[in-house]
Amino acid sequence: MLWKEYEKMTNVHIQWEPQIPFQNLSEKLNITLAGGDYPDAFYGAGSAITPADMLKYGGEGVFLKLNDLIDKYAPNVKKLFDENPDIKKGYTMADGNIYSFPTVVEPDYMSVRMGRRIWLKKQWLDQLGIPEPKTADDFYNMLKTIKEKDPAGGGNTIAFSGFGAIDPLISYLAGAWGLYNRGLSNPNIDIDPKTNDIRFIPTAPEYKEILQYINKLYNEKLLWSNLFDGDFAKLIAEGSKGNMFAVFSQDPKKVFNLDGYIGVPAIKGTSGDPLYVSVGSPILWSGAFILTDKAKNPETLVRWIDHLYSDEGRKCFSWASKARPMKRNRTERSIISTASKIRRMA
Repeated sequence: MLWKEYEKMTNVHIQWEPQIPFQNLSEKLNITLAGGDYPDAFYGAGSAITPADMLKYGGEGVFLKLNDLIDKYAPNVKKLFDENPDIKKGYTMADGNIYSFPTVVEPDYMSVRMGRRIWLKKQWLDQLGIPEPKTADDFYNMLKTIKEKDPAGGGNTIAFSGFGAIDPLISYLAGAWGLYNRGLSNPNIDIDPKTNDIRFIPTAPEYKEILQYINKLYNEKLLWSNLFDGDFAKLIAEGSKGNMFAVFSQDPKKVFNLDGYIGVPAIKGTSGDPLYVSVGSPILWSGAFILTDKAKNPETLVRWIDHLYSDEGRKCFSWASKARPMKRNRTERSIISTASKIRRMA
């Protein structure tokens, strides 16, 4: 639906090669590139084409350098880069060249970049007269009070629940200890504010303090016993009972259809400052759209893809038509093939 509508908008016809299941994409790409029988462009390869691949095939001339093409024929992408130099820097390889169009979220679209957060059941806060926590100690004392008072009754109250391994919980608490001060794009490195040097987070004493804090919560049974087993079905089943106080997830209204939960602001820890660091990069992946040396009309392809970065193009990508929403299979990616008249490659 999307591409039919987009063809009408741009008057550019694309012949698509069959979609490839994502789990086989890296293998297919490697075979295609190694054999030399590759198309004019790759669309939606995502992380299957890595920065290392771009340097390799860009250096060999297989992937086209996009710097000048973007400056001349992609005003919308150029505007994105001009207004967000960090995004441009993220797509510029070590050799100074850009080989892929970006896949990004708006930098200020924080509800997407923040992901999971901690939510509290406000009814129980009010019922027990517990103020919203401002420090790590407040957070611990709050969970302890909820556990002891058991507002759900019958010992069924779950003080803290959620889904996932320990890492997301660490990333939420890390700001209270001054860690991950450059966000979560690199999960192991940030800047030590004392020395202004690069810091390997797992060896920092503050990291050990976070683990000790979580261990304390776990030993005192303030954490749901299934918190780290990765069974989402259990969480949904438990959440439907209404027995959860603090929930580490997306909005409980969306996940569990539960009303009355409020988000927890950043809390203070040993660093002395409240800092929320569980924020992802606006750059989602690298291989959104890559041109190869087989492209006979790269300028046309650049104009074609650039329109998707305009307001009209974004609306088209989201809806495909004014009346019908466009749905896309997120488990698949496509390779497109074009030539002088945008035809399918044999």
